[in-house]
Amino acid sequence: MERETKDLNGQNHNLGNLGLVYEYLGQYQDAIVYYAQAVAMARQINDRMGERTTLISMGETYRYLGEHEKAISNLELALSLCREVKDRENEVAALASTGQAYAGLNQYEKAISYHELAIATAREIKQLRLEAAP
Repeated sequence: MERETKDLNGQNHNLGNLGLVYEYLGQYQDAIVYYAQAVAMARQINDRMGERTTLISMGETYRYLGEHEKAISNLELALSLCREVKDRENEVAALASTGQAYAGLNQYEKAISYHELAIATAREIKQLRLEAAP
């Protein structure tokens, strides 16, 4: 059973990496396919860190595609998971990306609110480099 879990962890990691490479190539639809598979596998093997980081990546990719509602859906789920386990650094990333998605919908007040929360959280955890997170 342990070997099977390790194999699935490796597969999950590789799926996420493929998503990332396709994202770098600008092949966002392909990236989404691999990210979705990685999220499903992360849930299957109870990899909460992998799930939330991949949801953030998928949300950002949807944002690049101009699919801001889908981006927000993924990012809000990631944000919830980050808060559940007090993953503050990824919380900052999710907040900042959600702010950008709301800006893409011309919902500027919400965008400002999310960005202000991202900055405040980054300062709270003394990660000032995160204040400039995308």
